[in-house]
Amino acid sequence: MFTHDRLPILLLPLWLATSAAWSMSAHAASPPLAVQPGTRAMGMAGVFIAQADDSSGIWYNPAGPRQDRSLQQDFSLDWGTTTLPALSLDGGRDAGFQDNTTMLRYAGIYRGSTLGDGQEDEDASGVGLAYLRPYRGATYVDAARSLVDSTPFGRVEVEYHQVSGALSHTPFAGLALGGTLDFVWADAACLDVDPCVDNGPTGAGASLGVLYDAWRAASHVVTLAALWRSRANLGYDTTPSSGLGTVLESYVADRPETRGVGATVRIPASFALISANVMLERQRWAAASGSAASLDDVTALGAGVEALRPLAGSQTLALRLGARRDAGEFDTTALAAGVGFGLYNKHMFDAAVQRVSADGGEGEDTWLWSLSYSIQK
Repeated sequence: MFTHDRLPILLLPLWLATSAAWSMSAHAASPPLAVQPGTRAMGMAGVFIAQADDSSGIWYNPAGPRQDRSLQQDFSLDWGTTTLPALSLDGGRDAGFQDNTTMLRYAGIYRGSTLGDGQEDEDASGVGLAYLRPYRGATYVDAARSLVDSTPFGRVEVEYHQVSGALSHTPFAGLALGGTLDFVWADAACLDVDPCVDNGPTGAGASLGVLYDAWRAASHVVTLAALWRSRANLGYDTTPSSGLGTVLESYVADRPETRGVGATVRIPASFALISANVMLERQRWAAASGSAASLDDVTALGAGVEALRPLAGSQTLALRLGARRDAGEFDTTALAAGVGFGLYNKHMFDAAVQRVSADGGEGEDTWLWSLSYSIQK
């Protein structure tokens, strides 16, 4: 039943949606591309704020894993590819992509509290730990290499890394809260200058997430979600022996503040459990830009769906589809699909593929893939 003490919870997504509609900056280079960690989330193009029902929720919404009260434990490893926006030698932006690289994209573990007999505690909480690579990008440093050499430093590729510790809690049925503390660092690779930097920049941040079941009827559930992720200021070692830290600090962006809202509708159909998701997210790259490289904010809008069908012998089949639009100075559209197979209600194997298209590019689409194995209870 609706009560006045729950009114602030319902108004929080509305406030975040209003904040996400802020106007974009007038000028910018392209910000780093978002890499959707977690194979299940990637299969829905990263539209996962309101579902977030595995350990990758530590990134998408730290309240998510605790909302699924049957999830006592999740351990996931995720391999896949990522990409970089194309960048010409003189620093001009091309509407395309380049440099796919195979890597470990995500590793995480989540564990929820239980009573002694294995049943969920009514006042449940959970903890998690995750490593992920959320963004990857390139910038062109046009600063002169020295007082006697006016040649620019050239192209610099940057990959962001993050380790997060998470805590989540359900104060009462239908509401889940969560938060993280994040340690963030970036690898900077200079293609035209050697050495680049001996020590990459490091910083710290945090995030808060809320999930609220706004409506329940006959096993149908509508859940509202809100996410706030802080800016993480990245500081370089600027001593003379460290390389180009003093220069790159003006060009490489911090991890941006992010505000997002989402909703999911769960429908227990006769053939499968359907979860339909929508998402609106604002990445504030303009405020996180270095002083020498102004970036545009990015507004992401997406929709995704997952169908879980039980099979014989405690097996499960999962099918996923998603679409996402990231709008800024460099617009991209992502279409994704995924499939999963569960054994004995414990072992889960998932695969996802995503096609990313750049507006204005011809034949410049890139294909990304992800594979993961997880243990769930």
